[in-house]
Amino acid sequence: MRIYVANLRAYNEGYLKGEWFDLPVEWEDIVHTIFDEDELDSSGNPKGDHAIHDYELPFDISEWQSIADLNDMVDVLESVVDDNVLQRILHNTFTASDLIYFADSLGLGDQVSDIVPLEFLVSQLQSDMEEGNVYSVKCKLEDVKYELAETEYYVLEGDGNFSSITKEFLDDTLDEVFKALKLDCTSNQVNAS
Repeated sequence: MRIYVANLRAYNEGYLKGEWFDLPVEWEDIVHTIFDEDELDSSGNPKGDHAIHDYELPFDISEWQSIADLNDMVDVLESVVDDNVLQRILHNTFTASDLIYFADSLGLGDQVSDIVPLEFLVSQLQSDMEEGNVYSVKCKLEDVKYELAETEYYVLEGDGNFSSITKEFLDDTLDEVFKALKLDCTSNQVNAS
């Protein structure tokens, strides 16, 4: 996970002066890399602005995103989430079970509470059959594909019916988890940069 931070004065003068930084990164390392001594005040702070002009992250950020917030997010991800799962998340090769584990590890399990294992679907269908609710079984199976997903997870819809998990659903849910993490890190951090 890394960002490209540019010196805006140089950029506005028509040349590129910036660098890729792996996260987490110390603010002082950025300052001493993209600003010359004459661009710093007596306290060592830049007189000009910087912006994030590119990034390799599994979530979207703005060019004005706080470096401190990004560092906090990466620290949380690397300290709380199993490295194998995190790598699958970062390389977009994750499964539904990875996503559930990921959200739970971050304390964001409510973001994935509608993803249920096959055993839950089967138990619901068995209850319906025992009660003679054949129509309910038909409704619950209407949007469930018969070829089982690799991870055998399904989405429990608001109406009590089930649908198969699609890659698009997993990606959208992951985006929501990252938004919640970003919001949590941003609300707990005073922007220092």
